Amino acid sequence: MFNPEPNLAEWQESARELLNNPRLTRYLEHLDRGVKEYRASLPEGERPAEFYDHRANLLKFAEAALPIQDESMRGYAGHWAALSAHHDQTGVYKRCVDFFQHDQGLLVDLGCGTGRFLAATNTGSAIGVDINHYCLQAAETLLAGKGPVQRYSRSYISFDPERGFILKPYPVMNVKLDGTTLLLDDIQTLHNTMRVLYNQGRKADMVSFTLSGGYTNNSPLQFIDAINLGDKFREEKLVKHGEVIRDTVISKLGKICKSGGRFFFAYRMAVSENEVFVDGHEKIGQEMAKLHPNIDVVRTSSLAMEDENGMHGIGLDRRRIEKDGTITILPD
Repeated sequence: MFNPEPNLAEWQESARELLNNPRLTRYLEHLDRGVKEYRASLPEGERPAEFYDHRANLLKFAEAALPIQDESMRGYAGHWAALSAHHDQTGVYKRCVDFFQHDQGLLVDLGCGTGRFLAATNTGSAIGVDINHYCLQAAETLLAGKGPVQRYSRSYISFDPERGFILKPYPVMNVKLDGTTLLLDDIQTLHNTMRVLYNQGRKADMVSFTLSGGYTNNSPLQFIDAINLGDKFREEKLVKHGEVIRDTVISKLGKICKSGGRFFFAYRMAVSENEVFVDGHEKIGQEMAKLHPNIDVVRTSSLAMEDENGMHGIGLDRRRIEKDGTITILPD
C-alpha cells in the first residue's frame, strides 16, 4: 500500500551521530550516576551483579527499535486509512464540515492523518500536520486529485534533555501556500508549522483538530518519544493521554491562528450501555471554556459513530525491546 520512505535510514544514521553529541554524553553520564546511586542504596545482597552502560547499549537498542518503529507507523497509517475511509462513507466527515462552517482562507489541520477531513473541507489553501510520514504519504495520494499538493515528511532522531529521544522533522522554510501542504511536525511543539507560517508572514484563518490519534497509545514502540533506554532501574516514561495533548494544542493556538479565527475540535466520547453519551457535549464545552480562556466556545454538538473496535481499529503494539536487543511479546 505504501511506497518506501527514506526516514528509517535517516533515523539510523542520526542515532549513530548522536553518540558524539555532548548534551547526550552528559545525559547518559547522569543516567549512569543515577543507576550507581540506586545500586549503592540497596542492601548488598540485593544489588544487581551487572551494571547497565547506557552509552554502550544505546546504539544496540536503537538498531533494534527503529525498524520496528517504522513498521508500527506504517501499520498505524494503513489501519487509519481504512478506518477513516469507513467514517467518510458513513458521513462522519461531511457532518463535521457542515458543523464547522469554515470560511475561505488558510486552514491548518492538526493530526491530519490520511487526509479525510482535508478532503471533506476542500479548501483552496491548507496545511495538514502529522508526525507519521506514512499517513502523510496516504494523504498525498488521496488529495492529489483535488489540486496541487506538496509533501514534506522527512525526519530524524534528535535528543532533548527534557523529553529524551524524539522524532524530529527536518526544518521546512519557504513554502507556497496555494494548494495543500502536508507537513511533518510534532503537534506538541508545532515548531515546523510555526516556522512555515512565520516565513510567510501570516497565521492561519482556521485550525482543526479532528479525531486525533485513535486510541490512547501507550506502547513503548509506537512513537519515538515513548521509547526509553531500556533501563530497568527507571520507571517508564509518562504516557501523554489525549487530554494532555488536547490541552497542549489549544494552549498553542494563538501562535498559529489569527485572533478571531475559527477552531474546530472533534474527539471521541464514551457511550454508556443505554447508548447515551457519558458526558454531554454541552458540559464538555463549558469545561473547555473554563480551562482555555484563549478560545470562545461558540457552539457544541455530538454525532453517533460506529464502534471502531474490530473495524480495522488501531490497537496497541504489544512488543517490548529488552536492553540486550531481544524482543518480548507482552501478554494482552
